[in-house]
Amino acid sequence: MIEQGPRNLGATIRVAALGGTAFVEDKGRPGLGHLGVPRAGAWDWVSAQLANTLVGNPPDAATLEIAASSVVLEVLEGSCLGAAQPAPIEVRLASRLDLGFSSFRLEAGDRLELRRPPGSFRYYLAVSGGISAKAVLGSSSWDSLARIGPDPLRRGWLIQTNPGAPGRQAKNWLKDADLAIQPGPLRVLPGPHAQAVGAEALRCLVSGSWTVSPQSDRTGIRLDKEALPVRYREVAPMGMVPGAIQVTPSGEPIVLGVNHAPTGGYPVVAVVIRADLHRLGRLAPGEEVCFVLTSYPEARRAWERLLERVQRAVIDLSCCWSGDLRPAS
Repeated sequence: MIEQGPRNLGATIRVAALGGTAFVEDKGRPGLGHLGVPRAGAWDWVSAQLANTLVGNPPDAATLEIAASSVVLEVLEGSCLGAAQPAPIEVRLASRLDLGFSSFRLEAGDRLELRRPPGSFRYYLAVSGGISAKAVLGSSSWDSLARIGPDPLRRGWLIQTNPGAPGRQAKNWLKDADLAIQPGPLRVLPGPHAQAVGAEALRCLVSGSWTVSPQSDRTGIRLDKEALPVRYREVAPMGMVPGAIQVTPSGEPIVLGVNHAPTGGYPVVAVVIRADLHRLGRLAPGEEVCFVLTSYPEARRAWERLLERVQRAVIDLSCCWSGDLRPAS
């Protein structure tokens, strides 16, 4: 249970500076692929959920997904709690520096600066009560493919937060550091067309490292290296999932993101397992990434372990509600 503290009546926040892109994202729109609507939602759902938990929100409350070197926000009126993830992330507020292991109180006149954390291209800001944004098809998420949901943020735009439950700051809560960092190769399963395009293509995919192309976005991550040696053939359009690794006629692999088209016609040589999908959202252009084959039983166990670790982190939070990022008055 969250310790009672000052009321969080909601706040009006202005985007003072933005060195990249930022979107409102929540749980997304699952189950609407038959209508041609991608799921969207927070790509790194682990970081979004942990940020929400730090401010006492439900796990799927609307957050800001930020893909920017830095962002500066000014609180014009009202008050709320805030939290940024994944840690360690540089949080500057009231001339103090934090590394994302705590939540913080935002009040009128405050200037908040967030800087991209090491090891993650995207990071998340949660505020108590969640971001107030109009829902479309049950979600406030921006979908860059279907072009629905709140538009991407721009400098000078205003953000309104919903009133949140009374609560105090959570401090130094993260005991499972690997939950935020999680290094290592991304685990994949053979795709439905692995044999059709030739075993050599899958072998090359999991051999060595690949570079994330600057042409990557939330619809998909393009990988640069040599072309995969494929016996290319047309395949009938089929339903796609995030993490599916398609191969173009030129042999270029593309890992589908959360805003991917519901169907696709390129062969799928492999699929990133569900437990590693959030790590895809952390990859930055120019970063190197490796893949390793795993088994279906291990993929299921990995998903169960991840859920257990996230739940354990959420439970640990109930023991850590104390303190304040601000100097005592």
